[in-house]
Amino acid sequence: MANLSALILAALLTASSITVTDGDTIRLAGERIRIVGLDAPEMRGKCREERRLAQRAKDALSEELASGEIEIVRQGIPGIIGLRIE
Repeated sequence: MANLSALILAALLTASSITVTDGDTIRLAGERIRIVGLDAPEMRGKCREERRLAQRAKDALSEELASGEIEIVRQGIPGIIGLRIE
């Protein structure tokens, strides 16, 4: 059986088809997708500073996604992707 990491399904999407949930999560066609390698503060953080940093992370991810074409590469883990901005 082939290695799951070798079986990559890639899709080119526009930023308008993606909703940014927080600094490390997007929503695409109703599917919640976590981005591998990112660990951003939570929007429902325990204190005001964590929530402020979470909003900054969300805004930064939104700006990065809007900066051009993106490629989503599934890595065989349901709900988690690797995201490469090109």
